[in-house]
Amino acid sequence: MTWFDIHHVKPDFILVLVVSVSLLEGSEKGMTFGFLAGLAEDILCGGMLGLNAFARTLTGFIIGIFNKNFYNINKIIQSIIAFISTLLYSGIVYLLLKIFGSNISFSDTFVYILFPGTFYNIILILISFPKINKWLSGELFDSAL
Repeated sequence: MTWFDIHHVKPDFILVLVVSVSLLEGSEKGMTFGFLAGLAEDILCGGMLGLNAFARTLTGFIIGIFNKNFYNINKIIQSIIAFISTLLYSGIVYLLLKIFGSNISFSDTFVYILFPGTFYNIILILISFPKINKWLSGELFDSAL
């Protein structure tokens, strides 16, 4: 158990990065980053190869559609985006698992994983989005010099 782990639920750092890249850079870069991050996760963590790659690619594409001028979005919008993206990604993973024969319960998934994980991701995106924004725009390294 890590200090991030609460009842086996952890924040999804990769999802927060995919969402941030998608919002700040658009669908194409978001889905490319989502695919590469998801594929790396599939390879390194095991499980069904391609599941996370597909789910993160699709999430990056859909969230990236809403790419407008997100450099100064407020905390309420960031929270809503984190909520929607977590539901979207988790829904895609759940549907793929069901398609491939998993007998995972929707109610257990929602109550024990999705609901607490969503709040974790909201907190994480509120904390990290400004830094990721600076990192992607190059300001983070300029201010350090």
